[in-house]
Amino acid sequence: MERYAEENKDDKLLLERRLELKKREKMKDAKRVAITLPYSLTKETEKADFQQNIEKFGKTMISTRGDKLIIKSEICIQMFDEARQNLLPHIEKELAKVENIKTIVMVGGFSESEVMKSAVKERFKPTGLGVFIPNESGLAVVKGTFDVHSVSRFLKHYLAL
Repeated sequence: MERYAEENKDDKLLLERRLELKKREKMKDAKRVAITLPYSLTKETEKADFQQNIEKFGKTMISTRGDKLIIKSEICIQMFDEARQNLLPHIEKELAKVENIKTIVMVGGFSESEVMKSAVKERFKPTGLGVFIPNESGLAVVKGTFDVHSVSRFLKHYLAL
């Protein structure tokens, strides 16, 4: 895969964008997740070694059909396990440092992931904390940075966190 990524940089970027969009979908409700592959990668999937790697997972877990890579939703959700296992204790650690927090505001790329949203809500709603996720939460960091920069021209002292 490293060789492919080096030789097909445009298609690698296209695949990364498609994966970025997929992570925002509701994977728990779907049985399978289909990812449209770039043409150059479709040609790679026809090779025997690629098919052998897929067969290691089993045809019921991962398969190819034309230009689609079809993955069972449980596998896609498992891709978030490490991030979930690191994020939730990190939030707990940060919450322990402050008092009177009533709401967690999720922003950034992970906040648009249904898997990560669910994990945070399931963990913290029972404790009485609200979880707020604004529309276009992935852009909130960029918009906030722009707003702080715009305002900072007029302020003598400011702190952006």
